[in-house]
Amino acid sequence: MEKLKSVSVRLMVLFAFSFFLPILYIILSELGIINFVFNIESPVALYNYEIGGILATLIVVPASLKLFYKLFTSKVESEISFVKALDRYFVLSVVRLVALFAVSMYNAVLYFTAPESNMGILCLCICMISFAFCFPSRNRIEHDLHVEKQ
Repeated sequence: MEKLKSVSVRLMVLFAFSFFLPILYIILSELGIINFVFNIESPVALYNYEIGGILATLIVVPASLKLFYKLFTSKVESEISFVKALDRYFVLSVVRLVALFAVSMYNAVLYFTAPESNMGILCLCICMISFAFCFPSRNRIEHDLHVEKQ
């Protein structure tokens, strides 16, 4: 149970960083403290960056929600050892959070690169909403791994 608590705490910390860093970037960019943007000079390049953000969002969000549980059932639930199952669950959760974080940051930077286009902020909002379904609480981990409470 100590390992479960450790994994739960590490996932919560990673979740907090993944969720709040894009928000912090938006706040600091709105205040003018940070000014990190892509160097886009042509409308064609801007269009390509927007399509990249849309496609990344369309791929990563369903993958982080649906594909996670398909991989979970095939890789984690088939494990006999609880420790191995917990380690695989941790790795899958980290991959899911990092993928959502990367797409969120890309779309946040894209929004401040081209504020006249709303595609970046729309895709960012979709990613941030999908974070709500990835919240790694200890109860959720226990439920997913079928751990009975003592």
